[in-house]
Amino acid sequence: MAAQDYLAITEQTLEVIAELTGFADGAHLSRVFKEGTGMAPSQFRRHSHPTDFPYSAD
Repeated sequence: MAAQDYLAITEQTLEVIAELTGFADGAHLSRVFKEGTGMAPSQFRRHSHPTDFPYSAD
């Protein structure tokens, strides 16, 4: 699963998503994500599913 997928369908932290997708840390993922999409991961997450997440971080 790609970082965009995790951001869109889970509430996992950026650190966890970075680990799951092979990035060194959340900051590295954030930089690469913003360069690739033109928006920060938090912005992408808000636009993907503003309030309804089908999967919990628990």
